[in-house]
Amino acid sequence: MLWAALLRAGPGAVLSHETAAERHGLIDGPSPVVMITVPALRHPARTKIPGIVIYRSDAILRTRHPVMERPHGLPAARRQAKIRQDRGNRYLDNLYDEFGVCAEVDGTAAHPADEQWRDKRRDNENNIHGIVTLRFGFPDVSNRCCETAATVAAVLRRRGWPAHPHRCSRPGCEVATS
Repeated sequence: MLWAALLRAGPGAVLSHETAAERHGLIDGPSPVVMITVPALRHPARTKIPGIVIYRSDAILRTRHPVMERPHGLPAARRQAKIRQDRGNRYLDNLYDEFGVCAEVDGTAAHPADEQWRDKRRDNENNIHGIVTLRFGFPDVSNRCCETAATVAAVLRRRGWPAHPHRCSRPGCEVATS
């Protein structure tokens, strides 16, 4: 849910206030709303987003944690990347342009089971254009995030990414040894 809130708030968004304290284990329970801060010049939501409070400040440009937005050290992906394909424009959830890798995160609302063939055709078309598509569900990015990061890292490395992922702060993270 926190990741979805950050994506909804857009580029430069970070968890802040009680939500950041919750994420770092500094408070006992979850805050009643998700608190996010974006750079002062950004206006991510002209209308209220239920359950999310957005603050604007340039202080985050100096103080954001260097790895909490990408805890395994993966390169930054272009979010909701618009690409032109034979059948029109496509929007890819997370596109690593330089390496031709796309990581799709499928929720049941946008990707119901009866429409899975639409996604498979899109994946096939991506392959024609040299883009490898990895497809993950909510449990992959919430409960198995370290394993998912290791999968993405392995494909990125095969496609030329010169760096290596690193362990995050979660107990038992085995990303670096995968």
